[in-house]
Amino acid sequence: MNIIELKSGESTAKINLSKGANCVSLHMNGLNILRQTNSDEPDNPFLYGMPPLFPVNRISGGKFVFEGRNYDFGINEESTSCQLHGELHRQCFTLAKSRNDYALCIFKSEGEYMNFPHSFTFETEYELKNGSLHIRVGIENRSDKNMPFLFGFHTTFNLKLSDTSDIKSVRVGALVGKCVERDKDYLPTGEKYADDKITGDLLKGRFIPAKVPVSRHYEVLDDGKMFIYDLDMKKGIIYENDTAYTHRLIYNGSADEYICLEPQNCIVNAPNISGEYVPFVLPGEKKNLFSSITVFDGSQTSDI
Repeated sequence: MNIIELKSGESTAKINLSKGANCVSLHMNGLNILRQTNSDEPDNPFLYGMPPLFPVNRISGGKFVFEGRNYDFGINEESTSCQLHGELHRQCFTLAKSRNDYALCIFKSEGEYMNFPHSFTFETEYELKNGSLHIRVGIENRSDKNMPFLFGFHTTFNLKLSDTSDIKSVRVGALVGKCVERDKDYLPTGEKYADDKITGDLLKGRFIPAKVPVSRHYEVLDDGKMFIYDLDMKKGIIYENDTAYTHRLIYNGSADEYICLEPQNCIVNAPNISGEYVPFVLPGEKKNLFSSITVFDGSQTSDI
């Protein structure tokens, strides 16, 4: 495994170049922020660090039509007959530039990626600075046709942010809009519904992830900011994402260890839903999306 470490003051981040340039470890201001694994092949590769998803989430039947062209990624989740999360998280990236607190990681495809009929360059850039991890992803379309770009991060945060913390003291907040109804295969039905107790608690920063299992797909409200706060430690983290990330998926498994706060730049299964926008990159164009994870203390909670 080709893992590099970034350092800035007391902050450290580890990037696994062999597995999608995934940030597999992040420590800032005494907090152990991202869920980690010691295994080269963890039980679920999406539930550790912040693996990149391309195409993001589920594609029904593993295929879609875009601008009259057929895209067939195959089915890798037999129970739902879907393509789930793509294969970018498994690809080897090259370290193009680096210094102690910075890394630029690159993956190139000449059309061989998952039978995806485009040549493209994908970049992930990390920088540790002033108590924050700054993340940029860039996608350059090197083909002669518009390229659909369905992307997100499966960012998995620890609930236990330090060795001495208690997950029952953790609260989660997120600026979410309407909740997207999904069917038994976790695909949008076309219906959306407004506030209920879970949504209200998220909006107020009062959701208790150690108490209630949740799997929700949301539209973004305002800037879509998300945060995790430990009442006992009076510390927390803010997760901010580019406005191009128009949707969120919030998932916490059995509500006993982690919570996934997942930015996505489209609704799940967007190309197969009439009227939904499908993000794309023009021939020769490069698009950048930005995110950051920042530590804050109790005195800053009013600024969230």
